[in-house]
Amino acid sequence: MAIVTGASRGIGADVARVLAREGMTVVCAARTENDGESRIPGTLTDVVASITETGGKAVARRADMSKEDDVHALWEWSVAEFGRVDAVINNAGISPNGTIEKMNWRHFHLAFQ
Repeated sequence: MAIVTGASRGIGADVARVLAREGMTVVCAARTENDGESRIPGTLTDVVASITETGGKAVARRADMSKEDDVHALWEWSVAEFGRVDAVINNAGISPNGTIEKMNWRHFHLAFQ
């Protein structure tokens, strides 16, 4: 059983799909669970559907990795639901557009928070 953070799109979604294809049950975690919750395309609902439609096992859990309570809740729920966690892939984060020289302080801080 694996937890993949940042699993609503991009690398995190692809890692979740590969782990599921290889036989792991995957808890897909991210802030964007459903359409309309972000301006950026990709949701946990879409990723989990793409996994289960191909025979894999996955569940979505909304969690903000910048919030300690969400991190603890994700871990505790996963252990309670599956009995153990075999792997954690921490892919959560943001990547602001542009170069570091032109990035404003708020975006710089968010990228490393």
